Amino acid sequence: MGADGAGSEGLTVDLLSLQGFYLTLQPRIDEVGRALLALQVPPGSDPPALGGFHDAAMTAARHQVLRDQYVRQLGRLLDSLTTAQRATARILDAYRTVEELNSVRPDQVQDALDPTGEALDSGRTDA
Repeated sequence: MGADGAGSEGLTVDLLSLQGFYLTLQPRIDEVGRALLALQVPPGSDPPALGGFHDAAMTAARHQVLRDQYVRQLGRLLDSLTTAQRATARILDAYRTVEELNSVRPDQVQDALDPTGEALDSGRTDA
C-alpha cells in the first residue's frame, strides 16, 4: 500500500525531488560535524573562568551540562542524517535500476539470453 492508503499503483516517486533531498543532506552532515568539532573540549581542560563566587561556579557547571546535552543531540542528529542519506541513496539506486530494467527492449533481453541458450543447447545430449 502506498502512503496515501492506495495500492502500489497509486504510489509515485519524484526522482528529481528525491535526488534534490539527497544532495541537501551532505551539507547538513558537514555542518553538524563542524558544530561537534567546535564543542569538543580537550580532556582535562578547565571550565570557563567565571570567577570564584557561588553564582559563577553554578554557571560554569551548567555550561558543562549544556555542552554535553548539545553534543548528545548533535550526535543523534548526525546519526539520523547519515541514516537518511544511506536510505535515500538505496532508494535512488533501486529506482534507477527499475528504470533501467523498464527501458530495456525485448530484443535486448533476447540478445542477452541467446548465449545462455546456445551454451545450454551445446551441452545437450539427445538419446
